[in-house]
Amino acid sequence: MPETGTIRTSLVHLLFGFTGRIGRAAYGLGTVFNVVCPILAGVAAAPTFDAYFNAFAASESSVPIEVAAHLAVMLIGVLVGLLVLMVFVWSILAVHVKRWHDRDKTWLWIFVGLVPLIGPLWLITECGFMPGKARADRFGPAPPPF
Repeated sequence: MPETGTIRTSLVHLLFGFTGRIGRAAYGLGTVFNVVCPILAGVAAAPTFDAYFNAFAASESSVPIEVAAHLAVMLIGVLVGLLVLMVFVWSILAVHVKRWHDRDKTWLWIFVGLVPLIGPLWLITECGFMPGKARADRFGPAPPPF
């Protein structure tokens, strides 16, 4: 954890670190990043995969090596997609854990979002709108206000 008095919310720590606390503004920045970037990645990758799958479907090749090559490319695409998904899931968890820390609650509160109907509303209300503790607590010093 960075020393007290240093800038604690560097982008890397904000998105991937699980220690410390973040305020509402940093939480909003991290949330926007974790929503917008996967959408942009999907929009950017979609035409490439669509063109590849259409070319594969139109090829009518039954040569086993060509079919295996196409399947290998598809498998690599799926694996890369899963890797990117895992990076964003890690980042979402890191941002939420630090925000719950600012509310003086443990990381286990990330599961409140899984409660049907009420959970997401509770998560948005507490993490997005309610201020954190103004004093230092067991998770570290108070982040900048807002």
